[in-house]
Amino acid sequence: MSLETSFQQLREANPVPDPALLIDGSVDFAVLLAATRQRSMDMQTQEPTKTETPQPPSRRPWLIAAAGFAAVIVIAALLVAPNLGGSSDVVDEPAPTTSVAPSTVDVGAAAPTQTQNDQASRATIEFAGDARALVEGGAHMVDIEMEIEANTNSPGVTVNLVSIDGVTTTTGITTDGATFIPTWAWTADGDKVTITMVGRGVSIPDTRPAVVVTVQETAASDPVEFVLTTEAGSGRPG
Repeated sequence: MSLETSFQQLREANPVPDPALLIDGSVDFAVLLAATRQRSMDMQTQEPTKTETPQPPSRRPWLIAAAGFAAVIVIAALLVAPNLGGSSDVVDEPAPTTSVAPSTVDVGAAAPTQTQNDQASRATIEFAGDARALVEGGAHMVDIEMEIEANTNSPGVTVNLVSIDGVTTTTGITTDGATFIPTWAWTADGDKVTITMVGRGVSIPDTRPAVVVTVQETAASDPVEFVLTTEAGSGRPG
């Protein structure tokens, strides 16, 4: 279709009150088209401004995966916990307590049964039981006092062994004031002890020793006393 034909159809399809406003048919339509294109080319255009939207920082993949895994663990724990705990109506009963009866001390084991003067600066005491266990901490307090009476040749001798909660001290003294530190040698069974009285220039009389043993089971209990006396005479056995 030619340009002239196109304008003719346009005039017929769009009638206007003033036909003079329409392009005169005598105008060279090719020239008009060329002028229109030239105006389009000479027209100043403005490039559209592009606004760049900042991209949000990307999340670390491992952090997202860890958070998801933790959420799964929490949900699983909430679902499994009621089944593991059983019925909520069950109340845990406290574990039964076992009471241990306090051990009793055989105070009677400290009772002296026999004494002997070995006349070589030594003396021996025998007991009813394991007196050594009481001395070494089985009782709160044990006090063993042995006395050998003086004779015409030697002054008397007194030795002591005191134990308080297993801590022992021992002393020795003669009637004329000489002091010494005795040693106590117990047998394996603990029912017999040999006392050696060491002191330069100290002679031991040959009389048989007398013994007093005091035992206190606990700090709050009353002390128990055992006394073994001997008749005057030689300290040698039989």
